[in-house]
Amino acid sequence: MFEGEKYITRGVQSKISLELQIIMFQMIEDLKREGIEIDYLQVFRLKKITKNKEVIQVIEHTQEVPEYNRKIEVRIEKPVQEKVFVISSNSENRKEYSTMMIADEY
Repeated sequence: MFEGEKYITRGVQSKISLELQIIMFQMIEDLKREGIEIDYLQVFRLKKITKNKEVIQVIEHTQEVPEYNRKIEVRIEKPVQEKVFVISSNSENRKEYSTMMIADEY
């Protein structure tokens, strides 16, 4: 899963920085490297918090089956508050691809 081409929607293109997109795709790759079974739907909750007078991006990465949850904090130029889905096509009869979208676009 999550092999092949990676696509983003217009919502992601307009609201999520390239840096943040790369981090989220990398977090999915980390699951594969760690040998964790991967669900076709990956969920990212992006939140801004203030720590020591600095705005920090919190990324909470979850999936339902098997249950998985990981939170990281990163310093990026433009933190955002969004819920993002990354969905694998996981199709046997065509080339696999994945799509990143804002939850409102689903």
